[in-house]
Amino acid sequence: MKRSINDYFVSKVRCVSNSSNVTNNRDVSVSNLTQVPDKDEQNVILSTPVPKNYSIFDIKLYIDKLLTKTEKTEALNTIWTPGKNYDFPITLYGSKNLKFQMSWFDKWSWIAYSGLDDGIYCKYCVLFCVKQGGKGDQSLGQLCTQPLKNWKHAIEKLKSHEANNYHINCVLNFQHLSAVISGEESSVYDQINKVAKKQKDDNRKIISPVIRSVILCGRQGIALRGHQDCGPLKLTEPSENDGNFRALLRFYLNATQVSGDNTHVLLRENCKKNAQYYDSDDGKMHEDFLKFVPIYEVNGRNLANTIVEELKNMNIEVNNLRGQGYDGAAVMSGKMNGVAALVKKEYPTALYIHCSSHNLNLSISYSCNIPEIRNTMGTIESGYLFLNTPKRQIVFSEKLNLFKEEEKLKDNGCQSKKLKLKRLCPTRWVERHNSVEIFYDFLPVILSSLEEMITWSDKDTATKANQLLLALQASEFHISLAIINKMFKYTKPLSIYLQKQNIDLCEAINHINIIIKELMTIRENAETVFSDLFKIIVTQSKEMDIEIKIPRLAKRQKHRCNIMMNTPEEYYRVSIFIPFIESIIEQLNDRFNNHREIISGFQALIDYNIKTDLHQLVHFYQNDTECYDKVVIEINLWHRFLRENNIKPTSALDALSKCNPDFYKNVYTLLHILVVLPVTSCEAERTFSSLKRIKNYLRNTTSENRLNGLANLNIHREVPVTVEEVINILSEENRRLDFTL
Repeated sequence: MKRSINDYFVSKVRCVSNSSNVTNNRDVSVSNLTQVPDKDEQNVILSTPVPKNYSIFDIKLYIDKLLTKTEKTEALNTIWTPGKNYDFPITLYGSKNLKFQMSWFDKWSWIAYSGLDDGIYCKYCVLFCVKQGGKGDQSLGQLCTQPLKNWKHAIEKLKSHEANNYHINCVLNFQHLSAVISGEESSVYDQINKVAKKQKDDNRKIISPVIRSVILCGRQGIALRGHQDCGPLKLTEPSENDGNFRALLRFYLNATQVSGDNTHVLLRENCKKNAQYYDSDDGKMHEDFLKFVPIYEVNGRNLANTIVEELKNMNIEVNNLRGQGYDGAAVMSGKMNGVAALVKKEYPTALYIHCSSHNLNLSISYSCNIPEIRNTMGTIESGYLFLNTPKRQIVFSEKLNLFKEEEKLKDNGCQSKKLKLKRLCPTRWVERHNSVEIFYDFLPVILSSLEEMITWSDKDTATKANQLLLALQASEFHISLAIINKMFKYTKPLSIYLQKQNIDLCEAINHINIIIKELMTIRENAETVFSDLFKIIVTQSKEMDIEIKIPRLAKRQKHRCNIMMNTPEEYYRVSIFIPFIESIIEQLNDRFNNHREIISGFQALIDYNIKTDLHQLVHFYQNDTECYDKVVIEINLWHRFLRENNIKPTSALDALSKCNPDFYKNVYTLLHILVVLPVTSCEAERTFSSLKRIKNYLRNTTSENRLNGLANLNIHREVPVTVEEVINILSEENRRLDFTL
């Protein structure tokens, strides 16, 4: 037996009403039953042959008959009713002789006895030809199209039928017909509508706290379930955790009660059971979460097919796909059987762009494979892990407070507001920038803390503190830390910038080229730049009583830098500074060199000073643009328009907003393609952070539809969700619950 909404709020109470009180708190609608249109109404004559000694107005003869409104009213008054002396047939049930009882007419005025069938029918259901009703619109038999002849269970059947909605609607429809004929339609009809409207308003108030609680949990990414999240909702605090949803709903009801609003409580007690697109309306780029899709095979073919099929299922025109953005995993970026290659094979203009943020991370990560730089990063991580305990953190905090007080007195002292070290993030280099910068600023505090811990009686702590102190006092560590901190300051702004929205691929490439040119300038002037940096390092080292010197060298050393130099400055410039810069430049050039010809063509659309060959760009998008000659002429006109109006677009989105799509059709199309080409997939990957909160241990069996609904509610916080909107959607669905919205 399926549970109704009553099961979650109050105990089950059987509602039994008689025919004189059929309008009690139930949703009634005259339109719930199908009526025969007036133009199709027929004057039906009961011409069915009737056996001798039986009435021609027997209720059975009205089954499946189409009657006019007037005939239905007349039939109700003329249906045959047996007299007091009528001899009802007796039926044997076991050892009992049972038959129809005349007292039933007084108790249920809507029943009619059929002498032809020796059974009883419902007058109203027969006259209105009700054949379906109840939960799920089931086919109706007894009392509607078939006689009730089981006298043993007749009373239970009659009570059950009287409480059904379809029977009550028939009674109300008949009252409406009577009012139409007698001229009292308005008063009766208005009364029926008032009852229905009041019931719907009450039900909407009942379900509003439920919807608000679900929206709150969805917005905050909170699990709904608890150890006991079913059964009646009591306003008293339960002994067992019944879930966040029920707790919030209980809090809401209690809060309204305390504020003097008992409406929800009284009603409760009486209650019946990641795609990127350009929006031409606002002129902005949008990158929205679509849905989570379960994957059962992680090979390139299955992933590609799943992506395409899901886009089609969401009514997204896949033929308009112009860009793909993934990370560099082999299954995604493989040239033969990767997802990008398979999708591009089906849709040739779906250009694969490796995520720029991932590319930048990989560039910096591989450039840090120089032994001295790699060892320095490992030492920073070890220092964080060693100090990240409550007892050691107290010592570090005390030393840090003294250090900040001293730095305030200096003109160029450390102004960092951080209170503790930050761990090196294993994936996001923009976070590593912050970790290295904090470690560099607080290095004197770290050394002072380690010197105090060496004297502790705790053997394990003292030993590890001594080992770490020796590593931090090494000349190679100081030089490498200063070089990393300086070079990361060039790449940090780009790491943050690439994670923003509304940036195009040309804009990202331009910023990367600027960084590459700046690093090349530093490389060309390495001697001067490193000389200035080395002076700062020496000054800071003296304050910490550390001497910068050349490590021990050997003539036949093969596994480490063994360059014979006269001074420490020359040695560290040649062994660490120059190789690190060259490695970063090489990695950036290699990883951001894809599709350079097409991108240079796009750049000519934004900057009229750039002259480049457009053959490859026009050929690649030949299905979106016209012939090459027309495109070139149109671009020349576009450049003249920009010059004469002194317009210098800062980005593709800015140029698109100033481009007239009717006059510069091909330029507008190419700019439109440029703005939707993916720059980074970081925005899409942030949805996994929401997934971790939404699909947790308590919600491990969440269905796909529910998971996607909660994810959209949590991720798209800018989209307003009103209770009235949710109720309107719920009211359009067919349900088996006795709960009208």
